[in-house]
Amino acid sequence: HESLIRQWQRLQIWVKEEAESAELYRRLEDSARRWEKGQTRLWGTPDLERAQAWRKCEQPTVLWAKRYGVNQGEYFGLAMKFLEESEREQQRVRQDRELEQQRTWRLKSRLQWALGLLVIAGVLTFWAVLERGQAKASEQQAQVEKQKAVQAERERTSNLFESNLTHAALLARLEDYALAKNKLDETRELDSKVSASRHHARNLLVWFSNLKGGTPDGLYH
Repeated sequence: HESLIRQWQRLQIWVKEEAESAELYRRLEDSARRWEKGQTRLWGTPDLERAQAWRKCEQPTVLWAKRYGVNQGEYFGLAMKFLEESEREQQRVRQDRELEQQRTWRLKSRLQWALGLLVIAGVLTFWAVLERGQAKASEQQAQVEKQKAVQAERERTSNLFESNLTHAALLARLEDYALAKNKLDETRELDSKVSASRHHARNLLVWFSNLKGGTPDGLYH
């Protein structure tokens, strides 16, 4: 009895599995017939995965389909074609998805490169502006230093001119007119760097030294 019960339970399992297998095939066959008429689409997840597992496990044949299909398995070939076309469509969709992912990845990579180049360009632009500002500041500083140098040179020239003029005036007061004239002659090369009023002062002192020293017509022109 125990053996009979075990066999009966196993038979019940087989009957149940066979019924489920037949039900899946009838759904497959029905979808294939409607697909052929343009009334439905190919199978996808999860129906396709179930059908693939069923075909691998059951390995159905025309003889098997005659017991459960319409018109003695007449549409078995169509059902298998439908399943194969569903697999190809799924493969195409998967490939399209992979291509789209690759395009997205390439686009992201290009955007990252573009963003990186933009950042680099921004940094270079900022650096160029900074360098230009520093160069301009350096140029302005150089101009200031140059102006200071020119001003210092003018002051030095003016001081030298005035020093010689003062020295000559002292020599003239001491009646050393010849030496006074020599000192005044040293100021000639500074004429272009001092004002006209100082020329007149020098020329007046030259005239005075010539007059006192007995040398007429000694006035500079």
